[in-house]
Amino acid sequence: MFNQQDEPRSKLVLALESAINEALEAMTFEQPYPSEDDAAITGEAYWASLDIISPSKGTLHFVIPTDSALELTESVHGFPDDGETEESLVVDTVAEIINTIVGCFMSKLLSQDSTFDLGLPVTQKGAIPSLEKPVFSAIYMVLDRPINVTLTGEDFNDYSSTPTEGKA
Repeated sequence: MFNQQDEPRSKLVLALESAINEALEAMTFEQPYPSEDDAAITGEAYWASLDIISPSKGTLHFVIPTDSALELTESVHGFPDDGETEESLVVDTVAEIINTIVGCFMSKLLSQDSTFDLGLPVTQKGAIPSLEKPVFSAIYMVLDRPINVTLTGEDFNDYSSTPTEGKA
């Protein structure tokens, strides 16, 4: 996990942490916080992947357990917690969350006059895909439920080795 508070953090880590916090707080009206433990999310989950096409190539992955995805969807849309949320709405909500995180992340990572290209989010329910060589991976708690955000893509290693003073 990349949430050490005592070490200078890279521009990439600061941009991702800030994007995760801003996007999830704006959508859920809850402040996400780093998980106290590094326990992996297991069991049935919704996951989404969004390719970052340029100027750097990589993929952001978002994983949320099924019960958490239902609760998060109900919170985002203001529905009562009745367990009747349609799966298509959950899939759309998870896709919108990853879109928001990636857009915010790239805006923070790049200079103001830079542009970036993204693919379309791929969202599914089921087994969590295996991810190789993450540049960043962290578990956060939102609505007291775990989520995992992982960035893959060697192009982003250039940003992860650039120390930056301060905290997100």
